[in-house]
Amino acid sequence: MDYNWTNCSKVVKAEVKTVLEEFQRILGDNLLGIYLGGSLAAGGFNPERSDINLLVVTARELEAENKRKIIGLLLRVSRTPAPLDITFVVEQAIHNLPQPRPVDWHYDESLREDYKRALHNTGDTQWNGTTPPSDHLIIELAALRQYGICLYGKPVAEAIPEVPGEVFRGALIHYLQDIKAHPLRDPISFVLDTSRGLAYLREGLFLSKRDGSIWGLTHLPEQYRPLLQQVQAIYQNGRLGRPVGRAAFESFTTLLQDLS
Repeated sequence: MDYNWTNCSKVVKAEVKTVLEEFQRILGDNLLGIYLGGSLAAGGFNPERSDINLLVVTARELEAENKRKIIGLLLRVSRTPAPLDITFVVEQAIHNLPQPRPVDWHYDESLREDYKRALHNTGDTQWNGTTPPSDHLIIELAALRQYGICLYGKPVAEAIPEVPGEVFRGALIHYLQDIKAHPLRDPISFVLDTSRGLAYLREGLFLSKRDGSIWGLTHLPEQYRPLLQQVQAIYQNGRLGRPVGRAAFESFTTLLQDLS
């Protein structure tokens, strides 16, 4: 079944509702907006592996004490049932394209152990060094403009600036070059992001991971069909066919040669 924000489970909605209510309580008038992105907004949400992607817009940078409160909350709430992936950004930063300021702060499950240790340290420096580069923010803003959902604050069209095509293209190429250098960090996402990234670079199509895999099955060379079918099945909890070998995966990385 194709899950999205409209038809996802009550427990997923309850998790998001808890985050919304607690962010409003902790941040008060500093909170300007909360926007849902990713597969839960675009469609193709897999309850077994998908993240809940949120962009939180604030008027000012978060204070260390509020970060501490939020991280305590997220360590309790994330993965009940879905992992959270949340970017916090100051409003002024997202209106400075093509060079937005780095995001204020970020949480995802890869940082869980770091944040657990940080909670036992009162030094503010423990909260530094956990923000993704601006390319990720540009891609996230462009995605929200396409299919993001406002959960709190101004409508998406008012709060999220339109990303110029050349700016998005540059950020996308940089991102694809980065994942090509480290494809084994997340092999499933690597294949899906490569497929939908090529869909944009070749045809100007802005697709979700699910739709990117569908595009790849019909537009990429036939030799990659078994790999795409297997990755699509894993991503959507479908039935696996005959496993493909590592050679097919390594060959897939050659699709990202000569990006332009």
